[in-house]
Amino acid sequence: MIINFKEAKLAEGNIDRENSMIKGVSLISTPEAKGHNLSIDEASIDSFLSAVDGKQIKAYYTHSPENDALDSIGLWSNFRKEQDEQYTKLLGDFTALKAWRDNNPKDFEMLFELAEKAPEAFGVSAEFQAELIYYEDGEAKQFDKDSESDVEVFARAKEVSAFSIVASPASNPTGLFAEAKQDEMQKQFAETIEAKESLALELKTTQENFEILAKKHSELEEENKKLSEKLESKKEEAEKWQIKYAKFIDEMGSDPVDAPTEIEQKTFEEQLQACSSWAEKNQLIKQNMGKLMQTWNPNN
Repeated sequence: MIINFKEAKLAEGNIDRENSMIKGVSLISTPEAKGHNLSIDEASIDSFLSAVDGKQIKAYYTHSPENDALDSIGLWSNFRKEQDEQYTKLLGDFTALKAWRDNNPKDFEMLFELAEKAPEAFGVSAEFQAELIYYEDGEAKQFDKDSESDVEVFARAKEVSAFSIVASPASNPTGLFAEAKQDEMQKQFAETIEAKESLALELKTTQENFEILAKKHSELEEENKKLSEKLESKKEEAEKWQIKYAKFIDEMGSDPVDAPTEIEQKTFEEQLQACSSWAEKNQLIKQNMGKLMQTWNPNN
């Protein structure tokens, strides 16, 4: 029995364009082959590995019953089994034929560019001669037309003729490449989310600090305005006092002191000699400046 089913969607992986290689391709994976009512278990993977181990398997650009050896675009090789917590897979490496690359440069560039930028746009279709089995009381039995229709049917590969690249992804749940690569992508995604959250927190903190500084700036501006108004008021008050002082000095110089004191009964010279310091003398001269100006005669 020959069965064709699509078993892997392309995803970002180890693409070596210079050497025309796509490495670590997940060709077949548990648990099922969608659209064919077939289940894939670890024994299925083992059967595929036994069928292809040590061989090179043809790769076609698309699955078609008219494909022959000269339609091949490359070869699959280096097959191995990989198992993680959820899935068991058959991995292989794709190498494009030099003749196909040289004669179809646009198709080659399109294939590798899409594999790099839009890997989800691809799938892999396996063409193999199959044996179908089901389990009854733990014993594997061959499934045929007389078998019960409601049993779970598992595929076993007896011979694999091709893995073709097609446009419709199918049942490989982790994509074309190995789970380790998938984990790395998830890790990068998680790191991106973490970096985004960290940036958002940093932005929030910056905004809060900016609001605090803006409020402080406003308070300082208001305080500066009040101080400026107070300074202007003090300047006006000082100017008024200067006017009052000048008027007071002028009035003191033109009119004698009214209140009689012991000092006023003395002559100015006597009062000056009685001063004990230059500060007292200076004060006495200021108090009698008007009177002195009236009696001063430059010719004496």
